[in-house]
Amino acid sequence: MSKATDFINNKCYQLGNPIEPLIFKADALEAVNIASKEIEERAVKVYRQLCPCYQNGKCKHYPHNQKQGSQICDIECDRISHLKKQLACISTDK
Repeated sequence: MSKATDFINNKCYQLGNPIEPLIFKADALEAVNIASKEIEERAVKVYRQLCPCYQNGKCKHYPHNQKQGSQICDIECDRISHLKKQLACISTDK
């Protein structure tokens, strides 16, 4: 189960009808927030796997490696940062 589903299951309460549990609006909005963050995390993970500089678990982007000092992918390069900004724009447009 996802974190959002777990959150909803924990916050729901039954008021007479066990088939249709209730949840407060604030809790429902928090669950949507949690789900949105999970989707963004998965998008970044998939994008990293498709990045042309990411090979065999290492970052091959030379300028970023020089700045960072190693070849370990820290998900803070220009490509990933741009993706995160675009995802933030999409989530705020709603």
